[in-house]
Amino acid sequence: MSDPTQIPAGWYDDGSGRQRWWDGFQWGQFADQPATPAVPAAPVTPAAAESRIAKATRMATAAATAARAATTAAASSIAESRSVKDAPGEPVPAPVPVPAAAAVAVKQPWFKNKWIWVAVVAAFLFVIIAVNAINESRNEASPAEEIAPALTQTVETITIPDVVGQDGETAKSALTDLGFDVEFEAGDESVWDPSNWNVDAQSPVAAAEAAEGDVVTLTVSKPEPEPEPEPVAPSTTLGDIEAAQYLALAWEDRFVYGGTVHWIVDRITTANEDGTYTFKIGATITNAYGTEYSGTIEGDVGGTSDAPVILDSIMYTDAGEVVNYWE
Repeated sequence: MSDPTQIPAGWYDDGSGRQRWWDGFQWGQFADQPATPAVPAAPVTPAAAESRIAKATRMATAAATAARAATTAAASSIAESRSVKDAPGEPVPAPVPVPAAAAVAVKQPWFKNKWIWVAVVAAFLFVIIAVNAINESRNEASPAEEIAPALTQTVETITIPDVVGQDGETAKSALTDLGFDVEFEAGDESVWDPSNWNVDAQSPVAAAEAAEGDVVTLTVSKPEPEPEPEPVAPSTTLGDIEAAQYLALAWEDRFVYGGTVHWIVDRITTANEDGTYTFKIGATITNAYGTEYSGTIEGDVGGTSDAPVILDSIMYTDAGEVVNYWE
C-alpha cells in the first residue's frame, strides 16, 4: 500500500522558479534553463590602408571566437542538465504536491536545447562571413594591384646621339628628328638663332636612353670671332715671271721696225742662287724692209719686283747677227 504522503514523480518547481524532475525520492534534471545571451562577435573596424584579405581574416577570427563561446556555453548546459544528483551544499527541499494536470511529464529532446542551436548558427555565420570576405577581396582589386599593370608596361626608349661640338641648329634638327624636345641653356642670354651658337654640353649625355618626347637640354655658347689676319707687307722678291716679262718688254722697245718676244710660250728659265734669273727666250724681229726673221734672246735679270734690273743680255739672229742690249 502506497504512502499517501509520498509525492509522485513529475516536473515541479524546486523553489527557484525553475521546473525540475522529481522521481518520487530525489531531484533530477532541469526542464528549462535560463537563456544565456550569446557572446557577440567583437566589432571589427578595418584601417583604411589594410588589404581586403586582412579584413576577411579579422572577421573570420571574430566569428570563430563567438562560435567557440557559444559551444562552450552549450556544453556546460548539457552537462548540468545531465546531472542526476544535487551539487554539494544546502539541500533542496522536496517539491510541494501540485495537481497532476500541472506536471510536465515529457523529457525535452536534445534538438530542443537552444544552446546547441546557438552553436550551430554561430558556426554557420562564421562560414558565411569568411566566404563573403574572401570573395570580396578577390573581386575588388587593391590599389597596388590596380597600378601594377602600369608599372610593368615597357616604355620604348631611344638612344640620344652626341651633338656636342655642332652648331645649335644642326644639333636641334638631329634631336627633333628622333622625337625629342630641345631646350637651350645660354646663361643670361637668349638663343634666337641656334645656328650662331655652338653646343658645349648636353643633358642627358650621349648614348643615354630616353623616351620620345623627353627634353634634351643643350648648353651653348657663341664661338669666339676669328682674329683678322695681320696685314702682310707686299713681297719685294723678284719672281721668274716678272723677270721674264720685264726682259721681253725691254727688248720689244728696242725693235725699231717691230717684233715680238715669245716669253710665255718659248722660254727657258734658270733660277740662280743669288736670286737672279737667266733666260733664253725666242723672238721674231721685223727689219726695215718688212721682212721677219727669228732670233733668241739670252739675259740675266735681278733686282726686286718693284725695280727689276737687266744685268746682261744679247740676241742671236738666224742670219748670224749678234746684238747687245746695251749697244
